[in-house]
Order: sequence, then structure tokens, then C-alpha cells
Amino acid sequence: MSVRAYYEERYNTGSELQISEGDSMVFPPHLHNDLELFLVRDGSYQITVGDTCREVGENTLAVIFPNTIHAYQCKVPGSGYIIAVCSPALLGDALSRLTRFRPACPFLQGQDLHRDIVYAMQGLCEQSRTEPDREIYRALVRLILARCFSRMELLPLQEPYTVDLTGNLVRYLSCNFQKPLSLDTVARELGVSKYHLSHIFSSRLHT
Repeated sequence: MSVRAYYEERYNTGSELQISEGDSMVFPPHLHNDLELFLVRDGSYQITVGDTCREVGENTLAVIFPNTIHAYQCKVPGSGYIIAVCSPALLGDALSRLTRFRPACPFLQGQDLHRDIVYAMQGLCEQSRTEPDREIYRALVRLILARCFSRMELLPLQEPYTVDLTGNLVRYLSCNFQKPLSLDTVARELGVSKYHLSHIFSSRLHT
């Protein structure tokens, strides 16, 4: 994917889960530290996740692992969706797998989309509207991830990253962009190798 993405700051949202439903979603390429789940309820969307771009229809789930560039483009006006953005604090033991692996294909549809996933996404929506409850959120997110992991081929990352590194990099550059900076300087400030940092620039920020 040649298009550049922006880093979406979500650390001050004050919520471990943000969930909403609507239609006709259009959102440019971006990335953040959170897990994002996007369920196409009806209609059609073109969804980009990392280097994969696909037009998908009804009952398709896109699973966006943390710090993965993604974008949405509604292809049929009025196409419905449910979107859940889950902070690292909500993910429990699954966080390690989410930061050390990437799915060979980030989409689940047809027989691969277990009915529990649709039920849990709808349950998250209903719970957020009636009585927000962290334990119920965690249980439903774990159910979704358990069903996703059982149907997805996960590929190990060559260099597993901490979930905060990309955000720390962007924040450091935002605060120090007027200073003379080099790859060595920034790598030293963030406590990583310059090769790892270069990898973050190319694979996460596409620049």
C-alpha cells in the first residue's frame, strides 16, 4: 500500500471500549494501539487492512490488530456496520498474540464467521446502550477473539513490537520536530535499535 496513513491518538479517550453502529462509513488510512473489529451488517465496503484491500459484503468481519494501517470506504450508500475499538487494557492474555502475530487474511465471512461473533458484536452494542459493564465487555471481546483465532491463520511477526512503540515514536516526533533529529538520536531516546525504528517507519507509517 503506497498511501500514507496518520496515527490516531486514542490514549485520552477515557474508555476501554468504543462501539457504535451506523451506515455509510468512510475513513481514511490510519493506525492506533487498539484492536478494531468492523462488522459489515449489509451492503458493501472496500476495506484496507495492512497490505490487503478487499471489497466485502454482508456478514463480513474485518479484524484489525493493533498498529495496523486500515481504512474504510462505503461502496453502496446506506451500508450498515458495527465497529468496536478495544483498548489494550481490555484484551487480557490475547494482547500478546495480537502484538506478536498478524492474520494471513484479516477477513472472516461465510462459514468462517461464527454466529457467536455476530451475537457478541450485537451484545457489545446493546450493553453499551443500557448498562456499561467492563466484565461483560471483556467476556464478549474474549468470545470474539477466541472464535477469530480458531478460524484465522496467524503469521509471526519478524520483530514483535510493544503496543506503545509506534505511538511513542509519533508523540516524540510531534514534540521534537523542530530539533535536528537523526535515526540514531530518536532510536536512542526511545531505547530501541535504529534498525527496529527504521522498520517501524516503513512497515507501520509507510514513510
